[in-house]
Amino acid sequence: MTRPIKFRARIISEKRMVEVRQVQFTDGVFIYILDKENDMHLPKDVELLQYTWVNDRNGVEIYEWYLVKYIAWNWNQELQTFTNPVFYDVDFASFCLGNEHSFRALAIDDGKEVVWNVYENPLLVNQLSWEQSSTEHEYNFIN
Repeated sequence: MTRPIKFRARIISEKRMVEVRQVQFTDGVFIYILDKENDMHLPKDVELLQYTWVNDRNGVEIYEWYLVKYIAWNWNQELQTFTNPVFYDVDFASFCLGNEHSFRALAIDDGKEVVWNVYENPLLVNQLSWEQSSTEHEYNFIN
């Protein structure tokens, strides 16, 4: 079975998402992307989101940093509904759901549902402060 390697990209200056047609590397250095309209975007203005190879229960492709709703066992051994971002964990070499305190591997059969993409929901983007450190993303909601 082959898994497609697909990306979407957030164009930071334009505050929009694009479908990526081509990613150009030279000697292991990210040079630029071309979107579906053949517009070139440079690394300083791009945040790449990789496809996780998993779709939600409605067939929506799940990419990194999408918020996903799913049901799982909590610490009290009760079923609970969680909503968490998808991220790639280098130590586990897999896409995961959760946060820095508690997370689980993203599985194919969870009955999960994409709640929203932080970049494409204009109502929620204005309420969200996106902070990025060298190792992780954090969501901070502003009231």
